[in-house]
Amino acid sequence: MNIKISKEEIRDVIRRVLTYYMRKPKLDRAVGKTLFLVPKIPVELGKSLSEFELYGELDTIEIFMEEKNTDETSSDITGNRFFCQENKEDIRHVTSSLGSYRKLEVYVPSINFMKKIKEGVEDELFIRITLFFLMTGKPVIFREPYDSKSLPDGKFGKAMRDLMEDMWDMGISFAGLTPGLGELADIVEEEKPDVVTEEMVEKYYSMGYRQIPAAKHAVVTPLAREKAKELDIQILV
Repeated sequence: MNIKISKEEIRDVIRRVLTYYMRKPKLDRAVGKTLFLVPKIPVELGKSLSEFELYGELDTIEIFMEEKNTDETSSDITGNRFFCQENKEDIRHVTSSLGSYRKLEVYVPSINFMKKIKEGVEDELFIRITLFFLMTGKPVIFREPYDSKSLPDGKFGKAMRDLMEDMWDMGISFAGLTPGLGELADIVEEEKPDVVTEEMVEKYYSMGYRQIPAAKHAVVTPLAREKAKELDIQILV
């Protein structure tokens, strides 16, 4: 029996293999877990968690959902690894563990969610958790099914790009729904550059990265900042 494999399927297999070998060394060095916030209507959550499981990262994630999970696929994958805002014991576990998490990822935050982050409106638990991570200087990643360059023209596209830029300026980085090659937030401190230049930004971009993790007190040149905004690259300081 002849089995035909499309170019898209081949590219997807290559992407997964490369992603696994690029992310594994960082995972081996990482200390602490990632808190993974999931909104009421998760988009393709099962597919995303499947990829985390494929790369051996699911055990390093604690999933906190706004509502009880109804996605059979993601339920099978996560087992007992997720918590729910509807359960008081789960809320107590997550909030009492905030200081021990190494980073926060928010899965497909809504426009309203991002507006509240921008304005510092602390009327929801997920908002307060996100602001806590920002104020304590820990990495925060918003996972979205699009990037700023793929948004349509017009008022809506402009409003979204402006909002994403506001998040960017607050220290929040963006990533796709599944873990990818361009995510470098877990690089150890000793490997982070003390000076970020325009040439460095261009080099990272040419290698497919969309984040540059720099040392805490790194110097970022004005040209580097301009080039990073132009290329939509997050400089993590």
